[in-house]
Amino acid sequence: MDERDGLTALNCFQRASDMAFKYRLGAEAQAGTQLNLALAYRLIGDLEGAASVLQRLLQGDDLVPDQRAMVWNILGTVHFASGRYRPAAHALLRAWRLMRNRRYVSELRVEVAGNLATVYLELRRPTRALTWASRAAWQARHAGTPHRQFATLQLIAARLALGETERAARGIARLERSILPEHASLFWRLYADHALRTGDPRRAMALAARSLDAAVCDLSAEDITAAARALARHKGCDAAPHAAETLIAYSRTYRSWITAFATACQQLELAREKQVVALLVAADGLILTRAGGEEILHKLTLQGYHAGGRMDAMPGAGLSLDEAPADLSTGSNGMWGWAQIIADHHTDGVAPAGGGTSTRGPTAFRTERRASGDSPPAWVFVWPPQPAMARAIATLSAHIRQVTEKEQQHHEEAQALAKLTAFHRAAVALGGPLPTPELIGRLLALTQQLSRSDGVALLFTERDRGIWDDGLDGRKLWRSRVTRRVATTGRPGRLSVHRPRDREELGRLGLSSLLLVPVFFGGDSCSAVLAAGRLAGPEYTEAELELVTFISRQFGLALENAALRDDLSQRLDTLTRDMQLARRLQEAFLPPPVLRHEGIEVAGLSLPAKFVGGDLYDYVRFPGGGWALVLGDVMGKGVAAAMLASMLLSLVREVWARQVVGEEVIRRLDLRFAPDLHRARALATLVMAHLDPGNGTLRAWLAGHDGPILWHHKGWRPLSRGGGTALGLQAGIGSVVQIETRLEPGDVVLFYSDGLGELLLGRRGAGRSNEVAGVLNRLGLSPQPERLQALLGKIRSLAVHRTLQDDVTVVMISVAQSVSRRVSSCADGVLLV
Repeated sequence: MDERDGLTALNCFQRASDMAFKYRLGAEAQAGTQLNLALAYRLIGDLEGAASVLQRLLQGDDLVPDQRAMVWNILGTVHFASGRYRPAAHALLRAWRLMRNRRYVSELRVEVAGNLATVYLELRRPTRALTWASRAAWQARHAGTPHRQFATLQLIAARLALGETERAARGIARLERSILPEHASLFWRLYADHALRTGDPRRAMALAARSLDAAVCDLSAEDITAAARALARHKGCDAAPHAAETLIAYSRTYRSWITAFATACQQLELAREKQVVALLVAADGLILTRAGGEEILHKLTLQGYHAGGRMDAMPGAGLSLDEAPADLSTGSNGMWGWAQIIADHHTDGVAPAGGGTSTRGPTAFRTERRASGDSPPAWVFVWPPQPAMARAIATLSAHIRQVTEKEQQHHEEAQALAKLTAFHRAAVALGGPLPTPELIGRLLALTQQLSRSDGVALLFTERDRGIWDDGLDGRKLWRSRVTRRVATTGRPGRLSVHRPRDREELGRLGLSSLLLVPVFFGGDSCSAVLAAGRLAGPEYTEAELELVTFISRQFGLALENAALRDDLSQRLDTLTRDMQLARRLQEAFLPPPVLRHEGIEVAGLSLPAKFVGGDLYDYVRFPGGGWALVLGDVMGKGVAAAMLASMLLSLVREVWARQVVGEEVIRRLDLRFAPDLHRARALATLVMAHLDPGNGTLRAWLAGHDGPILWHHKGWRPLSRGGGTALGLQAGIGSVVQIETRLEPGDVVLFYSDGLGELLLGRRGAGRSNEVAGVLNRLGLSPQPERLQALLGKIRSLAVHRTLQDDVTVVMISVAQSVSRRVSSCADGVLLV
């Protein structure tokens, strides 16, 4: 865009716009790319395409008032360039109304008011044009030099339209020595208009030609068109239909040579040489631009040697110079001498080509870049014939072009390296999970180091998040109008001492330069403002602003990740507390670890694979003297399985309240619990047992569960392989396997869930009861009657050193060696340990 390479800019911004919408980068990115796309359309001259993009952008609801005003302003200038003056005025008035009650958009106010003045001049309403030009000048008091000069030019144009030539002349005299390049073409056009109104048409034509030279040097298509028309009008003829279009095309083709030629003539101070002039001519003889003394430039214009004109013949092209122009200094007829040289892009010297110097034509030098053919060769013409001057201009132009391209390449490489460095340092600084305060501290230190700032600050838009500053007064900075503007609009700001209003703001803050960049995280709106300030030294450059903007994106990503991490950590802490509470409640719902009565001891243990488990167990002594126990395993782990296990255990206790056990009890439980299992898409296995202490008979009923294991005569052996139908599979009609055995003193029966098999065997999937018995024997895990807790402790120690894949639940019941002795020593009943 800066090089006025419209086609490349259009391609880049079109791809950027597509990416912004494809990846949903937010309203700010989408609107920004669309606005730049419209500017690129305008740069290549496709005004209809620019208007279409801008109107589509205005139909959205994502623009803030400042952005909407900017879009209306640009749309107005597009309508104006298309010759649609009334729609242009309508669009510009819409932009002005949007800024009516907003104080901090003075520069945009200057542009809108000045553009309205231009539109009303074309509508032949000079009085209203003067009104708007005056408003632009009033708003420009606190703006920078470009906007102040722009407003002054609109005032001059309006006064000329009203016939106030003397007041217009005062404005022209004030600007003549300090006019900026971007306003030079308009200034010389107004100067030419003033000369024509004061009765000097020859001077008016010469000034119009200078306006065309300035437009070509500025590479402005709109200024070239306007200046070409003005020149034709002052010459008293109609402009050629395609003259402006041809010159615009050539200026784009030769843009690098034009810029280098203008810079070379400026360094050689050619404007002070009143009787010397240099012309840059295309390969086919079209004059691109000129430089030299004002007097001789005027004489050249009268003889047709101006931008857009053609040389009568080109040296070395096989053309003669028989029809040479008159001697510009004496007015007598004479011949121009010429010489041709080639300026090599890679060397500081030049090599002669052709025939050296000739008196048949002007001194001419051909500038050519041999390395890359991106731009055709151009010729430098100098009058009067001065080979040394022509050699100097051509050589210096080639050298400037080379240096400019190298500087641009070096600048791009430096920017890319700075971004990579910032990214690398940010990655190193943010390695690993960090608390938010430490994260902000590291990022601020990184910003201060890379931007070479004296102070940095991070100002959150939500006040409860606080203000983080180092070297800057964050609270004073937050009260600044510029900070609030950045937070509201989401656009970066760079304060410069060259702008009066910025100078006052910097003085209040005690800084010499300030950068303010928005930080986005957690949404499309600005969430914080990153500030970098210097107490003294050079101002921040655009490259440094871009670098801090790049760092702000890393800020946003890091803060967003930190916020997510903090939120997840908080949720995890809450969930952990809830699960710990659930685990305590589940443990409280289980029976006491050990029950003993009259030589019978029952003990149980449950180790959930997670905080809570899906296993259940219980045991109780009926008033008649019998013992009942149950162990179940609900499919799955975690909260859902734990809830189902609690429901099943409640049903079992409800049945046991009536002192009922047996096969029919399990069928009723299956019938009643099956709907809950179906809704949860789960199953449950169950084993229920009853021990009659009088004769030592143990009966057990299995519903899809593993069979128990018996310790007898110093060894484990299975009582049954298990079997039956799991609860929830065939509600109320599933099979139940019954086993019965007589326990002798010293016997221990172990009931377990399949998690114990996985723990002992070291593999997933339930193990057979004979495998579990064999592992227990190999490990030497023998029970001691009346001390069952010791064996449970060994099982617990095994689980501590391994990752449980399933819940482990064990219930054991034992008969003492001497029941009569035990009863006499424990006549008080149940003993809880």
